[in-house]
Amino acid sequence: MVILALSMGRAHHLIAVAAVAAVAVAALLPSVAAADAAAPQIYVGSSPKYTIAFKAEGPSVSVLALNAPIYCSFENPPERFPGSMYMFQAPTLLHQGPNGLEAPLRPAGGSSSYVRASLGTGKLAGTFALDQDEGSADCQTAGYQPAAPAVKFEAAPYEPVGSGATKSAGKDEIPIYYGNEGDAEVLLETLRGQIEFRGAAPTRCPVAGKQPKTPRSPLFGDIESVKRAADGSFRRVFHPHGKIGGTTWSEAITVAGAVEGDSITGTYRRTTTIKPAQGSPRTCKDDLLTFDAVRYLPAAGTP
Repeated sequence: MVILALSMGRAHHLIAVAAVAAVAVAALLPSVAAADAAAPQIYVGSSPKYTIAFKAEGPSVSVLALNAPIYCSFENPPERFPGSMYMFQAPTLLHQGPNGLEAPLRPAGGSSSYVRASLGTGKLAGTFALDQDEGSADCQTAGYQPAAPAVKFEAAPYEPVGSGATKSAGKDEIPIYYGNEGDAEVLLETLRGQIEFRGAAPTRCPVAGKQPKTPRSPLFGDIESVKRAADGSFRRVFHPHGKIGGTTWSEAITVAGAVEGDSITGTYRRTTTIKPAQGSPRTCKDDLLTFDAVRYLPAAGTP
């Protein structure tokens, strides 16, 4: 799913538009013990041109999040607007392609919108690009209708606070939290009172009206945000709904928790109701999913 936020209107021209006040990321993956030597290595890169996050497990690399500026041109009337893209509401495995490890920026991807990465000594580096034509609107990274929309990035390894393997937090360091509890592994980024969720979790209930074909499903249909209160607590209930043929579906997704010092704890639960054209509604409630994350910082020795 592509989330594009423009500085002004024109939302109907795009796949999906969301006004997001802060850059924040959350990704839930299968549980792995934090102290396990095989725990995934987290990589994070941030600059005025992007915020990007990955996890590496052996030779496998997944992109967890990508936020970056975009530039959109409209035909009727002729206008140009800067904006932002918020990609990957669920962890996405990079596959070996002709140009290295890569993944499309959206499900229908195409060769012109992608993330490409290579794992080197002490860092993960590569390029990403968006080149999207929505009929009356064209949106690209790197500028307005550039000859080459690719943006170069570098992501450095991050380690947990208290491990003795981190640098001190920099002045402009983005707060990153990572950990696992029960069935969840979490990566959270918070800024300006917002926590924004991306990720996937096990479910036995229908999602968006359909039974999942994979063991995990995205936490939300889009990238969603939760406001953090003055005392650090947060709670929000989301109510997505829709219709497939004569069957309607609705969900109640609750996320709650608290930010306390160098940790974030919380819970996530999805309840789904399916109402067929004939017959009684059926309700399915997933088990309560818990997460417990500690703050991560750039690893000692990184530039």
